[in-house]
Amino acid sequence: MGISCLQVQHNPVVVHLVLDSQASTSTYPLVRVIAMLSNRDWSIVFIWVPREKNMDVDSLSKVSPIPHYILSILDDAP
Repeated sequence: MGISCLQVQHNPVVVHLVLDSQASTSTYPLVRVIAMLSNRDWSIVFIWVPREKNMDVDSLSKVSPIPHYILSILDDAP
């Protein structure tokens, strides 16, 4: 069965970076991963979340510093 649809919440800059033909070689790790995932057999839906609707998450991300970026990609749903 697996995953059939991937939803990406974004701002307009992210969509531009991901849809760029050079996305797979981007300097941003998240853009490279989204570009890689977009090549799989599923549909991708980009959902724009206005900044004013996302203020709590935005402020939380600025409060807690993360020393490094960790991303796990699973072949199957847990």
